[in-house]
Amino acid sequence: MKRFGLILILLAYAPVTLAYSVSMEGSYVVKWPYTSLTYYLQQDGVSTINNGSDLNAIRDAVSSWNAVSCANLNIIEASTIASRSNLITSGVTDGKNVLTWIENSDWDFGSYVLGVTMPVYDNYGTINEADIAFNGYNIAGPWSTTSSSMAYTDIESVAVHELGHFFGAQHVIGGEDMAEPPTMAPSILPDLQSRTLSLDDQKGVCFLYPESTYA
Repeated sequence: MKRFGLILILLAYAPVTLAYSVSMEGSYVVKWPYTSLTYYLQQDGVSTINNGSDLNAIRDAVSSWNAVSCANLNIIEASTIASRSNLITSGVTDGKNVLTWIENSDWDFGSYVLGVTMPVYDNYGTINEADIAFNGYNIAGPWSTTSSSMAYTDIESVAVHELGHFFGAQHVIGGEDMAEPPTMAPSILPDLQSRTLSLDDQKGVCFLYPESTYA
């Protein structure tokens, strides 16, 4: 069974209290059965950035989730790979969790979708593979790895969000604290705020993969 995690540009907020969201398959929480997760990073990144900062932005995003102290989660880069193919374009699982840019018409999600995450899980909610693709085809603005007013195309921001979907977090569409909006809102936040995990985001990953009994 396949599910998509999308990140869009537009969002209306409702200022309430902290909340986080996870996926359910029937009565089962969708999550990985273990806490050390490996991924493969496509070696060329996005063609408009040639200094390697695009790949390092993804690595920085991984580090943000790994650093949450109440979570027993370790996302590890296995290696870089040459192929841009993943199950989002091919529909075929290969046992590898691949992160890549799609730079041709295989991207059919439109210009306002920045990234897509597809976890594959069984009827018990157990994830066994998840791939992430970033829009390198028709994005409405240039990808960036530096501070910019065009924060919605900041690679690290989008990667932090998509990695949340990668391990089971979902969009927060109500109940968030507007003083500290969550990275897992359906939209990139202004001023590069999406790079930094809110307390809400941290509670979500700690619920899914607690360092000790979660309360």
